[in-house]
Formats: sequence, structure tokens, C-alpha cells
Amino acid sequence: TDGDIIEFAKDGTTVGNIASGSSGNVFKWYGAFASGAGLGVYSNVSIRPLSNTGGTADGTVTLGHSTQRFKDLYLSSSAKITNSSGNASVELTSSTSGTSFINMGDTGDADIGQISYVNNGNSMRFTTNASERMRIDSGGNVGIGVSSPASDAGVSKIVEIEAATAGFKATATGGSSMEVYSASTASYVDTTTNHPIIFRPNKSEAMRIDSSG
Repeated sequence: TDGDIIEFAKDGTTVGNIASGSSGNVFKWYGAFASGAGLGVYSNVSIRPLSNTGGTADGTVTLGHSTQRFKDLYLSSSAKITNSSGNASVELTSSTSGTSFINMGDTGDADIGQISYVNNGNSMRFTTNASERMRIDSGGNVGIGVSSPASDAGVSKIVEIEAATAGFKATATGGSSMEVYSASTASYVDTTTNHPIIFRPNKSEAMRIDSSG
């Protein structure tokens, strides 16, 4: 019949049990821990933290320890972290010369997409389609298509883009569009819509080039 098969007690107080699966819980151990928490295995194939009275609880159990860690964790679906009353975090720690990775991919290529932090040099790198596309160096410079972004004019923070034709485009929804880019023989400032280019030092118009030049 349903119910406990084995019951564990400490000083006359129940601290755990093994029960039939149809009773809801298969194994519960609680009350014997100094922290007043416990662990339960349930018939719906879930493992849950418990309070010191054996009821399910939130945030009472730690898995592993800072010096006694599990090696690998394999999941077939999702990992979710929720802290409804404060901050939530994911911490990846490698050696001072190592790299921390977040790999994103598919069954054909597990790391075709990747975010990595390289402690040797302190840079963050972003990979798509198995190739590095963007890097933020230790000084905060951003390189797109270039691994060592640097300013020839001594600018302290830059965004450097390197490609056969490299530049950026800014478009206002339903309005003007502008491109600044460099090709092999020249650099260009374009408006791709019929709007003027306006120069405004200190937010005051000083020069305007209209669509007729």
C-alpha cells in the first residue's frame, strides 16, 4: 500500500523516509542537518530542496562546495536562475591565463557561436559561424573584424572596423539615412536619402551641405 516503507528518526523525531512512488515522494531526508534543510526525490522525477520539517522549500540547498565541486553537468533542456528578491548571476572562473567560454551551437557544431573572456590580456570576444567577429580589448576599444583595435590619432576609446569596405550606417525610422565608410582607395560620408548633412558643433548649426552639394 501507499506510505512509508522505511522511516528515519533522530532522538525520536522523524528526519526522513523512503516511500512508495505513488505516495508522491520516493525519498526524503531533512531535519538532521545543522542548516535545517533537506532534500527530496519525488515520483514525478524531480529533486527538490526541503525545509527542516520535510516540506518543499525555496533556496535551502547548495549543490557542491567551493572546494568540493562536481566535474560536469549535462542537461537535455534548460537551466533557469531566478531570484525574485535580488540579483541573479552566472559565474565562470578560469585560471589567470585561462579563458571562460559560453558556447552556443547545434548538434553539428557545439560552439559555432561563442562568447569568451580571455584572462591573458583581458579581452572579450564574440564568435558567429565559428569565426571571431568582434573583440573588446582591456582598454574598452571595440574591434569588428580586427583583433587589436587601436587609434592612429591617439583617441582613447575607438570602434575599429576592418573589411574590404568597412563602415557604419545610421537610419532614422521613416527618415534620413547616413553612411560613413572606407574602401580601398578613398573614404566616404554619404546620405542615402534626399537629406542634407548638417555640422553642429556644440549643437549649433555651423555648416550645411544640401542634396545639390
